[in-house]
Amino acid sequence: MTITDIDQTDIEEYNAFGPWIADVASVDQVPRVFRRLAGDPADATLALKIPRDIARRDARPGMDLFDRLLLVRDDTLTVLTRSAQGVDEETIPLGEISAFEDSVDLLDGRLVIHASDGTMSVPYNGSSRAQMHRLIDVLRPPRPELSVADDRLAAPARIDALTELGQADVGLGADFRELQRREPGSVLLAAHGRRILAPPPGPIAALTHRFRPATLHAAVVYATPSELHVLHRRVQLARGGKPTLSSAHTIVVRSAIRSVSVHPHPEYPEVSAVTVAVAGSRIELLVPHGSTAEQALERLG
Repeated sequence: MTITDIDQTDIEEYNAFGPWIADVASVDQVPRVFRRLAGDPADATLALKIPRDIARRDARPGMDLFDRLLLVRDDTLTVLTRSAQGVDEETIPLGEISAFEDSVDLLDGRLVIHASDGTMSVPYNGSSRAQMHRLIDVLRPPRPELSVADDRLAAPARIDALTELGQADVGLGADFRELQRREPGSVLLAAHGRRILAPPPGPIAALTHRFRPATLHAAVVYATPSELHVLHRRVQLARGGKPTLSSAHTIVVRSAIRSVSVHPHPEYPEVSAVTVAVAGSRIELLVPHGSTAEQALERLG
């Protein structure tokens, strides 16, 4: 593109450019690279554009400043992605979405959408996590009222189970309380704090774990009539003493669950790996062996 090809729309897009995810309300706000495929965003339930991961000082008017355009319309999610070949288009019917994994680690945000034909990963700047929450809320299935007939939710954990999180993970408990306030039908099923794991057998493992211990991180398990939720860290089992600053929220559509299986972790017998099989994909969650979290997840299978 030459300087003569730059128009007022390009200048306005450049002036507004930053690391944040922006709403798209009109054709003029659609990045140039996506206009041929995007249609009119005014008829979309939600339209969001995700910027490139570049510094503001490296941006110029007329550049392709956005990597993705997300459009929700007519019960369908369309993701347009800028590529070397031009634009890649992916479309997912909302009824085929089975799970979401949303996580941030400082400014490194990532949304993984599980559907019947596989998964889609959408990276984003963590400063815009609230925008991704808006998208997830639009994509989630309708949420029915809590039914006492669902015996899998009939034995909730006491709210003081959140004290097991400990001071280091009190933020996960605060997140649950906020989500429960927004969705009163949420039922707390289990919570566990982080714990240092015993090393595998052998002198070498004992030595390396002395300097780089293995930690199973905390989690909160809760459910609604239509969904299973787990609040956790992006890396559920980590080595070393690096501070844990990530936050993750996994949402599984309960009607999409095909099975839940539990098997021992290959290295740490104190840990159970819980595999939730959904249409087209699998989600693995790590919890303490024999814990209420393990039992709650297995019960929802």
